[in-house]
Amino acid sequence: MNRTFPIWTLLFALYIHFPPGMAAQSSENQRLAIRGPHPYSLALGFSCGVAAGALEDDGSLILQPNLDMEFRSARGWGIGISIPAAMRLPFLPESRPPALALGDIGAGFDVSARVGDWILGAELTYSYPSGIWDPWEAQGRGLASGSGHASAGASFRAIRLFDPIAAGIRMALETGLGRLELSAPSSGPFSICISAHATEAINGSFAISASVSPRVVWPEGIGAGPGLSPPRFAIGGSISAYISIPAWSLEAGISKNLSEYSSLPTVRFSCARRFEIGARR
Repeated sequence: MNRTFPIWTLLFALYIHFPPGMAAQSSENQRLAIRGPHPYSLALGFSCGVAAGALEDDGSLILQPNLDMEFRSARGWGIGISIPAAMRLPFLPESRPPALALGDIGAGFDVSARVGDWILGAELTYSYPSGIWDPWEAQGRGLASGSGHASAGASFRAIRLFDPIAAGIRMALETGLGRLELSAPSSGPFSICISAHATEAINGSFAISASVSPRVVWPEGIGAGPGLSPPRFAIGGSISAYISIPAWSLEAGISKNLSEYSSLPTVRFSCARRFEIGARR
């Protein structure tokens, strides 16, 4: 099959987005299993999200900044770390003072391979409860930035490359590893998310993407007693636009919980810089 679409645009643009809490924090950037001219690469990214209606009663704005770093090998594996945060910015004289709180730090290990027109991959993730989760502390700081429990997850994905579209499906499992409470630790939530997405490269530097993500969550874990943890269903959706130039990518997107009509959308902006490491092959 003669392929004419700009593959490097898809390389930057195939970034599967979900509403907050719909997926692991680690990025899907640069995982098309396409071998570049260098043996290794390092990607540094920054993103910031703001929910519509995020302006507090006192005139403070709540932001969701995030730093990402990913080291990848041309052999198809990569490791990454994600450092999220919550930030409050005052806009009025009576607003509370500015504040910044660390979120739950996440890490992941990813492997992928290209098989014909397919990209197959898997990822293992872990997050540490480094954010503010205690209600009293969150009330005093004016910020809540953590879940209160560690979590581990695994995901599997399959991507089909067309001309000039890449479409795929991803299945993710995530389980809590115990809550940080004064009493005996309890099991954390268990979730299953199956998402479908498509990305189209409009030209050599611009692409658009859309995804839909059904999710089922057992709040107290799948092993809780009968009636103690009834499953909850949610579905999220997102659309994004990307601009890529050599070694840089910019993205703007919007996501929403589609299962709740009254929920407000979240707008997110991000940028990433890729550094090639090692001699050209």
